[in-house]
Amino acid sequence: MIVEKPRILEEGDDILLSAAVDNRLLSADMPETLWFRVSGRFRTGVTERSDPFLVAMLPVAMALGKNLEIRGTVSSRLVFGLRAYQRILHTWCPKLFSVVELKVAKTTDALPADRPRAVGSAFSGGVDSFYTLQRHLPGNEVLPDYRLTHCLMIDGFDNDVDLGHTGLFRTLRDVYEPMLSA
Repeated sequence: MIVEKPRILEEGDDILLSAAVDNRLLSADMPETLWFRVSGRFRTGVTERSDPFLVAMLPVAMALGKNLEIRGTVSSRLVFGLRAYQRILHTWCPKLFSVVELKVAKTTDALPADRPRAVGSAFSGGVDSFYTLQRHLPGNEVLPDYRLTHCLMIDGFDNDVDLGHTGLFRTLRDVYEPMLSA
């Protein structure tokens, strides 16, 4: 399923945001154009990005078991969140929703381009921390802006308090630090 770049048209006092949907390869009876109409007073909130079309069409693509290609620009943060969204929907209703490939022509970041490029996570040394680390290391994270660059390990953060000054925390740090550098 392919969603083309959106178009913005002014119709009287309204703004019409529309995008063509190429579904010729699908057996589903779907419209050829998806559109949203808003009052002209909300013009500043209307964007040429394809975010609303991605959000609207992803559950349809998942229900049909078809990959989704968005030919416009979408938020990188939205793409990131929709990966988890797909896994959750599929887990809840595996017979109804498939995990599909999402292909986007271009992603954008709403934050200033000159912002520092760093992504951090708390790290306790537990299973959840290792999962987060593994999932977002550069070799595994497909979105560059979400690749971990820093981990924060705090003495006592996860019941590993070294109140007796046994050196356990330093030992744990010495064990984990080389793994985090990988």
